[in-house]
Amino acid sequence: STIDSLLGFYGAFVIIALGSSMCGFFPINVALINWFERRRARALSALSLGLAVGGIFVPVVGWSLVHFGWRITAFGSGVMAIAVGLPLAMVMRNRPEDYGESVDGISTKPQVLDPVADASKPSLRDFTAREALRTSAFWLLSLGHGFALFVVGAVNVHAIAHMKEALQYTVSGAALVITLVTAFQIGGVLIGWAIGDRFEKRWIAAACMLMHMLGLLSLTYAASAPWVIAFAALHGVA
Repeated sequence: STIDSLLGFYGAFVIIALGSSMCGFFPINVALINWFERRRARALSALSLGLAVGGIFVPVVGWSLVHFGWRITAFGSGVMAIAVGLPLAMVMRNRPEDYGESVDGISTKPQVLDPVADASKPSLRDFTAREALRTSAFWLLSLGHGFALFVVGAVNVHAIAHMKEALQYTVSGAALVITLVTAFQIGGVLIGWAIGDRFEKRWIAAACMLMHMLGLLSLTYAASAPWVIAFAALHGVA
């Protein structure tokens, strides 16, 4: 909120990027995965629901930008992130075993092992980092998710500017479209909540990638409001 040079601008965004990566989506995902197994998709959907609900504040940010300017808005956002985020971070726990709990809250009882039945079961041993890096699955998942985040990041950076400059929307109007994206995102999260643990996740992910693509094409060639709404629906649900 206090920068007055290009170097300061880059430095601020490096710090923001580090903070977003180190205490954002992925670390919280790992904590949830450690705590849930049977309904893991539902737990991750609950996390995503919180992220989606946060998007409701986009019009508030747009209003603040128009009335108070970006410096006060940025300062207020930083204060809120510390005042709300730090106390919430204190209640996060890494692994249930560290606190006398168990995955899914289910107590584990010793079982008599059957050598014949045990030999027929697939191994559930975790990969080491080195072993994972040697598999094609690791790289395909990483590249696929990376491209998806590339799309989401591009929309976050350019969508409002594109609607304002190319489609002649006001800042408030463009922010309203992003709020519509958020509303559809909440719907998509609820769909994920319902089907994530029931159906093949590969096909769900593939469908989301296809919707991202169609949503971007709708925004790229938008000539009227229905195309923009189609973008909001496709991209938001995906």
